[in-house]
Amino acid sequence: MPHVTSIVTVILDADNYPIWLSLMISFLSSMSQMPYVDGSIRQPAAEIILANGLRLPNLKLSTWTRINHSIWGNLLATMSWGLMLEFYDILPAYDIWSAIRRRFLQNTLARELELRDRLLSLCLTNQGMASYLRDLKNIGDQLAIIGKLVPQSEMILYVLRGLPSSYESLVTTLSYSVADETFDQIRAYLLNYEQRLC
Repeated sequence: MPHVTSIVTVILDADNYPIWLSLMISFLSSMSQMPYVDGSIRQPAAEIILANGLRLPNLKLSTWTRINHSIWGNLLATMSWGLMLEFYDILPAYDIWSAIRRRFLQNTLARELELRDRLLSLCLTNQGMASYLRDLKNIGDQLAIIGKLVPQSEMILYVLRGLPSSYESLVTTLSYSVADETFDQIRAYLLNYEQRLC
Protein backbone atom coordinates (compact mmCIF):
# COMPACT_ATOMS: atom_id res chain seq x y z
CA MET A 1 0.00 0.00 0.00
CA PRO A 2 1.61 3.31 -1.06
CA HIS A 3 2.12 6.04 1.52
CA VAL A 4 0.15 9.19 0.74
CA THR A 5 3.29 11.32 0.33
CA SER A 6 4.57 9.03 -2.43
CA ILE A 7 1.71 10.26 -4.65
CA VAL A 8 0.70 13.57 -3.06
CA THR A 9 4.10 15.21 -3.33
CA VAL A 10 3.00 18.75 -2.41
CA ILE A 11 2.01 20.16 0.96
CA LEU A 12 -1.35 21.90 0.66
CA ASP A 13 -1.06 25.64 1.17
CA ALA A 14 -2.80 28.79 -0.02
CA ASP A 15 -1.42 28.61 -3.56
CA ASN A 16 -1.47 25.00 -4.73
CA TYR A 17 -4.95 23.60 -4.11
CA PRO A 18 -5.63 22.48 -7.72
CA ILE A 19 -2.38 20.49 -7.89
CA TRP A 20 -2.92 19.03 -4.41
CA LEU A 21 -6.52 18.13 -5.31
CA SER A 22 -5.48 16.27 -8.48
CA LEU A 23 -2.83 14.30 -6.63
CA MET A 24 -5.12 13.55 -3.68
CA ILE A 25 -7.93 12.33 -5.95
CA SER A 26 -5.40 10.07 -7.68
CA PHE A 27 -4.25 8.68 -4.33
CA LEU A 28 -7.75 8.17 -2.90
CA SER A 29 -8.94 6.59 -6.16
CA SER A 30 -6.00 4.17 -6.16
CA MET A 31 -7.03 3.14 -2.64
CA SER A 32 -10.75 2.86 -3.59
CA GLN A 33 -11.51 5.53 -0.99
CA MET A 34 -13.15 8.29 -3.05
CA PRO A 35 -16.68 7.13 -2.07
CA TYR A 36 -15.76 7.92 1.55
CA VAL A 37 -14.89 11.55 0.73
CA ASP A 38 -17.53 12.28 -1.90
CA GLY A 39 -20.28 11.11 0.46
CA SER A 40 -21.31 8.00 -1.50
CA ILE A 41 -20.45 5.83 1.50
CA ARG A 42 -21.90 7.32 4.67
CA GLN A 43 -21.45 6.28 8.27
CA PRO A 44 -23.40 3.04 8.85
CA ALA A 45 -25.66 2.55 11.83
CA ALA A 46 -24.04 1.24 15.02
CA GLU A 47 -26.49 -1.69 15.20
CA ILE A 48 -28.38 -3.97 12.87
CA ILE A 49 -31.93 -4.82 13.95
CA LEU A 50 -32.97 -8.28 12.84
CA ALA A 51 -36.53 -9.22 11.85
CA ASN A 52 -37.06 -10.80 15.27
CA GLY A 53 -36.07 -7.52 17.00
CA LEU A 54 -32.61 -8.75 18.05
CA ARG A 55 -29.95 -6.01 17.91
CA LEU A 56 -26.44 -6.88 16.74
CA PRO A 57 -23.36 -4.68 16.39
CA ASN A 58 -22.89 -3.54 12.79
CA LEU A 59 -19.48 -4.85 11.72
CA LYS A 60 -19.45 -2.40 8.79
CA LEU A 61 -19.13 0.46 11.28
CA SER A 62 -15.66 -0.60 12.45
CA THR A 63 -14.46 -0.92 8.84
CA TRP A 64 -15.95 2.46 7.97
CA THR A 65 -14.38 4.06 11.06
CA ARG A 66 -10.94 2.61 10.27
CA ILE A 67 -11.04 3.84 6.67
CA ASN A 68 -12.32 7.27 7.73
CA HIS A 69 -9.50 7.73 10.21
CA SER A 70 -7.00 6.61 7.58
CA ILE A 71 -8.32 9.19 5.11
CA TRP A 72 -8.39 11.86 7.82
CA GLY A 73 -4.74 11.14 8.66
CA ASN A 74 -3.72 11.18 4.98
CA LEU A 75 -5.44 14.50 4.37
CA LEU A 76 -3.79 16.11 7.39
CA ALA A 77 -0.39 14.61 6.51
CA THR A 78 -0.40 16.60 3.26
CA MET A 79 -1.30 19.98 4.78
CA SER A 80 0.80 22.85 6.02
CA TRP A 81 0.81 23.26 9.81
CA GLY A 82 -1.55 26.25 9.68
CA LEU A 83 -4.10 24.38 7.58
CA MET A 84 -3.80 21.30 9.75
CA LEU A 85 -4.85 23.41 12.74
CA GLU A 86 -7.92 24.53 10.76
CA PHE A 87 -9.12 21.05 9.81
CA TYR A 88 -7.80 18.57 12.41
CA ASP A 89 -11.05 18.35 14.36
CA ILE A 90 -13.38 17.69 11.41
CA LEU A 91 -14.70 14.16 10.88
CA PRO A 92 -15.99 12.16 9.00
CA ALA A 93 -13.88 12.18 5.83
CA TYR A 94 -16.60 13.67 3.64
CA ASP A 95 -17.00 16.60 6.04
CA ILE A 96 -13.29 17.46 6.06
CA TRP A 97 -13.17 17.01 2.26
CA SER A 98 -16.13 19.40 1.83
CA ALA A 99 -14.61 21.94 4.25
CA ILE A 100 -11.30 21.94 2.34
CA ARG A 101 -13.13 22.32 -0.97
CA ARG A 102 -15.27 25.24 0.27
CA ARG A 103 -12.28 27.07 1.69
CA PHE A 104 -10.11 26.76 -1.39
CA LEU A 105 -12.74 27.37 -4.05
CA GLN A 106 -13.42 30.76 -2.47
CA ASN A 107 -9.68 31.46 -2.25
CA THR A 108 -9.12 30.31 -5.83
CA LEU A 109 -11.69 32.75 -7.22
CA ALA A 110 -10.23 35.65 -5.23
CA ARG A 111 -6.70 34.70 -6.30
CA GLU A 112 -7.75 34.43 -9.97
CA LEU A 113 -9.31 37.90 -9.89
CA GLU A 114 -6.20 39.36 -8.23
CA LEU A 115 -3.84 37.77 -10.78
CA ARG A 116 -5.97 38.76 -13.77
CA ASP A 117 -6.06 42.32 -12.46
CA ARG A 118 -2.26 42.25 -12.26
CA LEU A 119 -2.09 41.00 -15.87
CA LEU A 120 -4.29 43.89 -16.99
CA SER A 121 -2.36 46.54 -15.10
CA LEU A 122 1.22 45.43 -15.90
CA CYS A 123 2.96 47.80 -18.33
CA LEU A 124 6.43 48.10 -19.77
CA THR A 125 8.06 51.09 -18.10
CA ASN A 126 11.70 51.29 -17.05
CA GLN A 127 12.13 47.65 -16.02
CA GLY A 128 13.23 46.49 -19.48
CA MET A 129 11.55 44.07 -21.86
CA ALA A 130 13.04 40.86 -20.40
CA SER A 131 11.84 41.75 -16.90
CA TYR A 132 8.40 42.82 -18.18
CA LEU A 133 7.92 39.54 -20.05
CA ARG A 134 9.20 37.53 -17.09
CA ASP A 135 6.69 39.26 -14.79
CA LEU A 136 3.83 38.51 -17.21
CA LYS A 137 4.88 34.88 -17.59
CA ASN A 138 5.17 34.53 -13.81
CA ILE A 139 1.58 35.76 -13.35
CA GLY A 140 0.43 33.37 -16.09
CA ASP A 141 2.23 30.51 -14.33
CA GLN A 142 0.55 31.41 -11.03
CA LEU A 143 -2.85 31.28 -12.74
CA ALA A 144 -1.98 27.86 -14.17
CA ILE A 145 -1.05 26.63 -10.67
CA ILE A 146 -4.56 27.43 -9.42
CA GLY A 147 -6.08 25.66 -12.43
CA LYS A 148 -6.84 28.80 -14.49
CA LEU A 149 -4.53 28.35 -17.46
CA VAL A 150 -4.32 31.42 -19.70
CA PRO A 151 -4.21 30.46 -23.40
CA GLN A 152 -1.07 31.63 -25.26
CA SER A 153 -3.05 33.92 -27.56
CA GLU A 154 -4.55 35.66 -24.52
CA MET A 155 -1.13 36.00 -22.87
CA ILE A 156 0.20 37.59 -26.06
CA LEU A 157 -2.65 40.11 -25.99
CA TYR A 158 -1.75 41.00 -22.39
CA VAL A 159 1.87 41.47 -23.50
CA LEU A 160 0.93 43.76 -26.40
CA ARG A 161 -1.59 45.68 -24.29
CA GLY A 162 1.07 46.79 -21.81
CA LEU A 163 3.53 48.15 -24.35
CA PRO A 164 4.14 51.92 -24.68
CA SER A 165 3.43 53.94 -27.82
CA SER A 166 7.03 53.52 -29.03
CA TYR A 167 6.05 49.90 -29.87
CA GLU A 168 2.87 50.89 -31.73
CA SER A 169 4.01 49.82 -35.21
CA LEU A 170 5.15 46.41 -33.95
CA VAL A 171 1.98 45.96 -31.89
CA THR A 172 -0.12 46.67 -34.98
CA THR A 173 1.83 44.10 -37.00
CA LEU A 174 1.78 41.42 -34.30
CA SER A 175 -1.91 41.93 -33.50
CA TYR A 176 -2.81 40.36 -36.84
CA SER A 177 -0.80 37.21 -36.17
CA VAL A 178 -1.59 36.55 -32.49
CA ALA A 179 -3.37 33.26 -33.29
CA ASP A 180 -0.33 31.97 -35.22
CA GLU A 181 2.43 32.97 -32.79
CA THR A 182 3.64 31.48 -29.53
CA PHE A 183 4.59 33.45 -26.45
CA ASP A 184 8.26 32.56 -27.06
CA GLN A 185 8.11 33.87 -30.64
CA ILE A 186 6.54 37.15 -29.51
CA ARG A 187 9.17 37.36 -26.78
CA ALA A 188 11.96 37.07 -29.37
CA TYR A 189 10.37 39.76 -31.58
CA LEU A 190 10.01 42.15 -28.66
CA LEU A 191 13.53 41.66 -27.31
CA ASN A 192 14.92 42.22 -30.80
CA TYR A 193 12.76 45.32 -31.28
CA GLU A 194 13.86 46.72 -27.90
CA GLN A 195 17.50 46.49 -29.00
CA ARG A 196 16.74 48.35 -32.21
CA LEU A 197 15.06 51.15 -30.25
CA CYS A 198 18.19 51.78 -28.19
